[in-house]
Amino acid sequence: MAVARRLLTYEDLLDIPDDDRRYEIIEGALYVSPTPAVRHQDLRTVLLLLIGNWVVPRGLGKVFGAPVDVELARHTIVEPDIVFIRRERRGIITEQRIMGAPDLVVEILSPSTRNVDLGSKLERYATAGVPEYWIADPENETFRILVLRNGRCEPQAEDEGNVRSIVLPGLVIEIAALFRGLVP
Repeated sequence: MAVARRLLTYEDLLDIPDDDRRYEIIEGALYVSPTPAVRHQDLRTVLLLLIGNWVVPRGLGKVFGAPVDVELARHTIVEPDIVFIRRERRGIITEQRIMGAPDLVVEILSPSTRNVDLGSKLERYATAGVPEYWIADPENETFRILVLRNGRCEPQAEDEGNVRSIVLPGLVIEIAALFRGLVP
């Protein structure tokens, strides 16, 4: 006999005590991750500054670093490392969370989140219509930009160690520079 499980929602997330862990709901199931390591946080700061220094002076929109809840669907609430919302789409930002697909999502891989970030979250971002998904791996010092094309996340081509953002026109990222100076 199969046992039906109740799909979790944002309201369930609100009932979880704040204990410095990352709680996300994907397709109604709860995912718990420990606080990210210092190298992860260091890379997040580098990327947050990179994006913020591009977006803010140009008035392109809003940039948020974790923790910020993003409700992609009723039963999928994620907490990306960084999100960007275009100025003209600010209406999806509410007092408590972002309601809908951001224009850009950044995930920094950790041993505890790697499979989810490259699997179910990638699928959920594509399904929700996130136009650009950045994946940074501090352990292997790799960085990819995935762009939504025909409902699928496809890698943006590298050019001599650089990659260009589609969502943030003119922004060229030197991949090696992202990892220079990070704590070991």
